[in-house]
Amino acid sequence: MELPDFVHGPVDRLTLALYASASNDHTLIHLDPDAARSVGLPDVIGHGMLSMAIMGRALKHWFGLREAKALSVRFSAPVLLGDMIRCVGKVADRRQDGDATEYALELTGFANDRKILTGTATVRIPA
Repeated sequence: MELPDFVHGPVDRLTLALYASASNDHTLIHLDPDAARSVGLPDVIGHGMLSMAIMGRALKHWFGLREAKALSVRFSAPVLLGDMIRCVGKVADRRQDGDATEYALELTGFANDRKILTGTATVRIPA
């Protein structure tokens, strides 16, 4: 079963500044264009954990806040300013566990057409 696309964005400097403040991650490549360019980036990039947080929002959108039990991701490309983040997922497995159904999900996040992360999640839906 495919899950409907979840879209967030575009990523802008305000999003990066707010995430930096919330996460206490003020690494300069996320906030200072000169620092980002000094290491070969075109401009500031999004925090990897920001893209994971957006995937978490997708899980909440699809299943609700309390149902998500695990989320694990692997980062593969940076998020750039202006990117629209699209999260997609599919149910890889389903099993009955007492009075609930547990789903294993395969997840992918894209920034425009670039794959930025892949992952798995477990959700548990009470009967």
